[in-house]
Amino acid sequence: SDKQCEVKFENVKVPKANLLGEAGKGWELVERIGQKATVIECAYLVGLAQKDFEISVQYAKDRIQFGRPIGSFQAIQHKTADMVTDVDGARFIMYKAAWSVAEGTDEADMDVHMAKAWCSEATRRVVAHGQQIHGGIGFTKEYIIQLFFRRQKAGELAWGDGDYHREKVAEALKI
Repeated sequence: SDKQCEVKFENVKVPKANLLGEAGKGWELVERIGQKATVIECAYLVGLAQKDFEISVQYAKDRIQFGRPIGSFQAIQHKTADMVTDVDGARFIMYKAAWSVAEGTDEADMDVHMAKAWCSEATRRVVAHGQQIHGGIGFTKEYIIQLFFRRQKAGELAWGDGDYHREKVAEALKI
């Protein structure tokens, strides 16, 4: 999965010519960059969920159990229906956040926080259903599904988890 790390700078002097933005206003720049990075992370999660869904549907069509494809069983059909609903919902809210950021709307912060909370959790549900559809083999390195499971968790935590973003939404609602 993705490697995470912390970088610390101590006693570093930056020449004025190399400053990004104005002195003393660095946090504003970090927030703008973070906003864009969060939307990009949402797009990554949506792509991961989409691929997990596609692989799981194909597996459900190909895997024969009790003389028929496992995709013919209602439980698997319901899981795939939930998966596609989560993928499309996450894609929609991610597109809205991306548009809001690109246009600089007043709702951009709220849209980004809602998108990250939703995309993280929708992708978690999609990956969990994909694992269940694949059964025990889904945890082996023989199938890429196991990698999606780990990458989803890294993506969920990157740029703030769902709880962090829900708190930001609640703050914006003044609750």
